[in-house]
Amino acid sequence: MAASLIGRTAIVTGAYGGIGYAIANRFAREGVSLVLLGRDEARLNTATERLEKEYSSSSEKRAVSIRNFVCDVSRNEDWQNLISTSVSSSIVYLSSPRGIRIPWLTALFR
Repeated sequence: MAASLIGRTAIVTGAYGGIGYAIANRFAREGVSLVLLGRDEARLNTATERLEKEYSSSSEKRAVSIRNFVCDVSRNEDWQNLISTSVSSSIVYLSSPRGIRIPWLTALFR
């Protein structure tokens, strides 16, 4: 990945497993901070802890900020809460591995 992504933030949906977790892992490896999203709080916390253990304080790898947010991405209210509490202007990527349509997405980047 480009060096210009270091210090930026990616939002990854379905981040507690499968493709979502793999995407989050790759971004963290490249120095991109993460906002992990998922509906299952226990699984989301486990994934966050695994990534934090590997990337938050490692001297060999770039330290990144990893936050999580329990939400159902199909619910507008959950997205509104996410935007108002967690999102910064440095978002460079939104990963939705399940292909969920996010109609309000343009509002995030205004």
